[in-house]
Amino acid sequence: MKRSASLGFLAFLPVLLLLVGGIDQCDEPCIPEEYPMVSYRLDIVTLLEDHSCIYWCHCDSNASGGVNLSSYDDTMDSRGVVSPCHPESSSLYTSLLPGGAMEEYGVEMTTQEFALIRTWIEEGAQDL
Repeated sequence: MKRSASLGFLAFLPVLLLLVGGIDQCDEPCIPEEYPMVSYRLDIVTLLEDHSCIYWCHCDSNASGGVNLSSYDDTMDSRGVVSPCHPESSSLYTSLLPGGAMEEYGVEMTTQEFALIRTWIEEGAQDL
């Protein structure tokens, strides 16, 4: 009896592994695993601070347009600001592009800075 019970579990094991392996914020990996992950705390918040996006316009006391970038949780809770794995659907990314909404306020980023934000979002917008 024990033998048939363990065989039943083995038959279920591939299904279990498929279900567990399929749990992810992203539909599919966007960045190869050998690259280091971009972190909100270590990379993105510093970038936003350097461009005064947090202190002047999008902080707790002055969340312009309802967008609060003062912490990871506030950023992720702000309406449509970040759509993990989808930079083109994330206003944080699209508003900073040349011709985007932030250009009129003098926010200009380098190609490397855009790439960092895009990569962070593509990787699932984690706070590592």
